[in-house]
Amino acid sequence: MDGQADKYSVGEGILVENKVHNVTLSNVAVNNIANNGILFSGKDCVNNKVVGCKVTNIIGGAGIAFYNTAGTASVENNFVYRTRHHCIIVSRGGSNYIIKNNTVYQSGYYIVPGSDDFAHGIALDGGGVVRGGNHLVASNTVINSGLAGIEVADFQDNVVIELNFIDGTGTYKEQDDYGIYFGGGLTPSVNCIIRDNIIKNTNGYGIRTDAPLNYNGRTENVQIVNNYIENAGTDGIRIGKVLNSVIVGNVIMNVSSKKNGHSGILANYANDTMIKDNTIDDDRNEVRTEYNIYIINCNNVVQENNRLDRREKSKLKKMR
Repeated sequence: MDGQADKYSVGEGILVENKVHNVTLSNVAVNNIANNGILFSGKDCVNNKVVGCKVTNIIGGAGIAFYNTAGTASVENNFVYRTRHHCIIVSRGGSNYIIKNNTVYQSGYYIVPGSDDFAHGIALDGGGVVRGGNHLVASNTVINSGLAGIEVADFQDNVVIELNFIDGTGTYKEQDDYGIYFGGGLTPSVNCIIRDNIIKNTNGYGIRTDAPLNYNGRTENVQIVNNYIENAGTDGIRIGKVLNSVIVGNVIMNVSSKKNGHSGILANYANDTMIKDNTIDDDRNEVRTEYNIYIINCNNVVQENNRLDRREKSKLKKMR
């Protein structure tokens, strides 16, 4: 479906709802839509696919959305450009989602100033109500997200987030806008592997894992392995109220790009944490990294074989 350049549709671009099984949308173009570009909705909506579609200029909603569905769906090889809300969103959508090889640009482009809208590049969210899991978020390119790059939160368990490229977050509100988030502000999540991602130019954290602010449980069992993080606006990796974290083999460069006083790795209220074989460096003309690794309010933290440098370029030239 392709709308006219000077006139927007008044509803969804494509709506698939209620008892719908085994639907494949392939190579569809959806442009200039007033609500959501492609929407799957309904608790009996299961085992569907969106493949190779082009979704652009969604002024009132999300690009590709699964709301209150049963799950077992795949979203692969799509291009989503300029949305009001998330480019790709699964909300209260059950389990077994594959979100892979998509390219998404400028979520939040049409956000109304002053609104409380969310606009992540890719999001899976149980809303603290529906427990889902067994998701794969892999090999996606996420550019200039209005808020976070990739967020998986609130009762989303057993997740792998790998091989994604994220460049630019927080283009709308410019606060607390991370590259990758796992955990939840309403309810915690458990069992996640975040590995082999490249994350650049975030307004907030490079990677953040956390649990509800009211301490109603902890996020558990998170592995953050072999990621490359550069120019995080605040901390490179932040581990919040999490039990059993492994942070191994990550390279973190030049954190505190927005203001001084942040850390390569921050662990705060994180218990049973392993921090090992990471490289944290700051080679800018003016070093802004305050702490390479900062551990506070934690129990049972092991730190081994980390390479920690803060070297101003002017000093490096003299050394050479």
